[in-house]
Amino acid sequence: MRRFARLSTFLFVLFINISFSFAQNGQEIIFEENFNNNQNGWTVLDDWNRNSNISSGILVDYFKSDGYQQSNIISANFDVSIDHKITIKIANLNNQENFSYYTYKQKKNGKVVKVNTINHPAYAIVFGFKDWENYHAIKFYTKKESYSPPMLNHLIYSRINGQTIIHSGWSDYGTLGMNENTGFITIDIEKVGNEYLIYNDKYGNGKNEYRFGTIPLTQWYGNSFGFIIPAGTKIAVDYIKITKKNSSNSNINLSYVDIKKEVKKIDSAVDSVNVYITTNPNGKRKIYIYDNRSYSGLQNDYKFCLDFSKTVFKFIFAEINYQRETPISFDNLKAEMLKLSIIGIEMKTELRTYNFNWEEVATE
Repeated sequence: MRRFARLSTFLFVLFINISFSFAQNGQEIIFEENFNNNQNGWTVLDDWNRNSNISSGILVDYFKSDGYQQSNIISANFDVSIDHKITIKIANLNNQENFSYYTYKQKKNGKVVKVNTINHPAYAIVFGFKDWENYHAIKFYTKKESYSPPMLNHLIYSRINGQTIIHSGWSDYGTLGMNENTGFITIDIEKVGNEYLIYNDKYGNGKNEYRFGTIPLTQWYGNSFGFIIPAGTKIAVDYIKITKKNSSNSNINLSYVDIKKEVKKIDSAVDSVNVYITTNPNGKRKIYIYDNRSYSGLQNDYKFCLDFSKTVFKFIFAEINYQRETPISFDNLKAEMLKLSIIGIEMKTELRTYNFNWEEVATE
């Protein structure tokens, strides 16, 4: 069991330390907001239920009306069909642990009174906004749990013709260690081919350390974006930038040597686990994983092998994107693997052998 625990730890560390670095060389800035003024027409007002202002290069929006939510959305007026990236640096200012925030209502006589308290205010980043029946969003929230301070969680969803579609459910293990007290975070929303990829630049170094999830391409995609602010939430937005992706690097053209190099990295990373590419007489290839450790106490070896295979795919995905100016999606990598006749992953342990195709492995 100690060996199994060690390997499980490796899997966790390997997944957590996946880093995505996408250079901005040659990218055209098509929209930039530094909040030096309000020329883009953000909602600013000072009322009993909402305080929204732009000051010192920051948009601060605080909504307080009990039982309601507000939004702050503008249009960027750009061609949404091109591959592009939206970068937003944002913070939830009402984020103190063990602290409650009041919501209010206004009586008929005009008097404003406290109604409820909110312990963990949520907010959402909205993009691709066409109307309130058609938009995409990533929502951040915290909840009372055993961690102190509570972990930051997220939900990715779309409204499509009035129906809500969940793309990535609540993150049960928190959002890469970010918690309720975390200040500004940088979110990248990137259209690549037929997907929108959503990342987090956790350390502000231009690298996307965490992949929240993806949203598939829709027939519509509005050019408006902004924020949903429920009662009790106070957000601060530092800057927003939209860049056009460099089309000169749109061809992927991965080689067998590219994939083999990444597989070799994994093989070198773990003792007692061999990872390499095999080729059968028909020319079909697989990434082969042989694990000679003992799993006498393992309850579900199928799930373990599947999770290991998924992590191998994500590692290859991350390493390839780290080296590219224009990132690729899961679907892109699957297609490139098949072009190279690499049809899946085979994993062998002392218990049995499992074969997984890319549809099973290349998932969120």
